[in-house]
Amino acid sequence: MKCIFCREETAGSEEHIIPDALGGTIVIRQVCKPCNSKLGHDIDDALINSFPAQLARFTLGIANRDGKIPNPFGAGTTEDGRRVQVDVKDGIPTPKLHVSKEKTEAGERWTIPVEDIAALPTILTRERKRQGLPELGPAELEAEVKTLLAQAERHSERPTIRHAKQVDVSGWPLALSKMAYEFAWHWLGDACLDDPLMATLRQSLVSGTTSPAISGQFALGSGEAEPPFSLWAHQQGRHIAFLTEAKEHCFVGVRILNLCHLVVPVGKAAFGLGLGFDGKFLSIDPVTGSTEERSFVDEISRIGTAMDDDVQAGTPSAGATGTD
Repeated sequence: MKCIFCREETAGSEEHIIPDALGGTIVIRQVCKPCNSKLGHDIDDALINSFPAQLARFTLGIANRDGKIPNPFGAGTTEDGRRVQVDVKDGIPTPKLHVSKEKTEAGERWTIPVEDIAALPTILTRERKRQGLPELGPAELEAEVKTLLAQAERHSERPTIRHAKQVDVSGWPLALSKMAYEFAWHWLGDACLDDPLMATLRQSLVSGTTSPAISGQFALGSGEAEPPFSLWAHQQGRHIAFLTEAKEHCFVGVRILNLCHLVVPVGKAAFGLGLGFDGKFLSIDPVTGSTEERSFVDEISRIGTAMDDDVQAGTPSAGATGTD
């Protein structure tokens, strides 16, 4: 086997074109293990590990290989500046206040979450040691804890939690370009790899640099107002990929949920496809793994038929909804 990236004769490995962490289902095996590992770390992770992708995976319930759904929230702060850890329990974000203290005119005021009350003896012992006070015996410690609990003010709150997240999307164009390159090979075969456009794209991926041509075809969002992605505006919970011909070139388009999309030329429209080439279309539900594949021409025909049916029925057009 000759790797489609390094072009060396070597053993292949399992490569998800759209990463399985994002719910991708299409697997190829024409990528050597070193390239698979390096490009996955250097390119795929920029998208997979970003906050928007983590939030989308959490919202849709897209689990990783271990069956775990990521927690995109982590630590935040309340409006009054207290640090809060947001955990996920049964799919629900749940804030966990930390044990804290503040100085007041009467001394020190402690805030202890209900779930940490059982740790009060440990907290009290540690605080007395910090202040240089003698350690209490078991009976004295129990009495002191009872006194503190009797004096405690109990209240419940639903704090507003603010998160400061930095989002770097500079690596996203390369991540989608890698998917487009692999889809091109998946659909066109080895014949496309010698095309100058594919060679340039391959060099960009191997070197980890984004060419201006790639960046110019990339955009954030689902592309719901931009043809051709506007055709699938109602499928924002699905991944979309297609191959089509236009102006004597083949183009691959890739959209990841409603996060980002890209159309990139992958070569001259030769490749021995002939005049009857109808293109390729793919739609993936990342939650269920259901995958729809048909020709691009058939997909456009399906959308047109659905729109005509909507017009005749007098309902708002939903021709691009497919089987969401």
